[in-house]
Amino acid sequence: MDEKYKNYLNMNHLNEELLKIGKRNKKIAFKFLLLLYFPGLLGFLVKRKKLMNTSSNKSSSVFSIAVIVAALGYFVDIYDLLLFTIVKKASVLAVGATDATLLADSTKIINWQMLGLLIGGIVWGVLGDKKGRLSVLFGSIILYSAANFITGFIQTVDQYAWCRFVAGLGLAGELGAGITLVSEL
Repeated sequence: MDEKYKNYLNMNHLNEELLKIGKRNKKIAFKFLLLLYFPGLLGFLVKRKKLMNTSSNKSSSVFSIAVIVAALGYFVDIYDLLLFTIVKKASVLAVGATDATLLADSTKIINWQMLGLLIGGIVWGVLGDKKGRLSVLFGSIILYSAANFITGFIQTVDQYAWCRFVAGLGLAGELGAGITLVSEL
């Protein structure tokens, strides 16, 4: 049996197991989302004032707070984008899609997210020039964290697409603001 086919079967098995777990206990999904996004929100509340006060003091260290926050945000963004491809089948079927509509529905969801990334990059870029990179960085982190939290409570494919659109808006803001903020240090 071809190695790629074995990996595909293992991924489908994983998707089926995630779907079973999600149907059995929605608390697990809620705890996972809380575990994933609570540290970012807590870090935002604790570190915002410190970052705002140190914006005029340029640090010569590669591991400044701004670099660490941007790197963690970038990691979570990439994780968020890859997570949909991993749990696509299970998550789309859980909100009412069928095997016949799976491809069309998952394509719709990812297209809405990409549209959000496109629009968010422009909007957050303009806001970053006017309001400052740090404000945009934290605002976008809050936006995509809220969108991903709300995604845990969706019931239809359309709601899923709209939540991914809003998450895409936030993802684009963090990517652009984080990279630009670090390059300006």
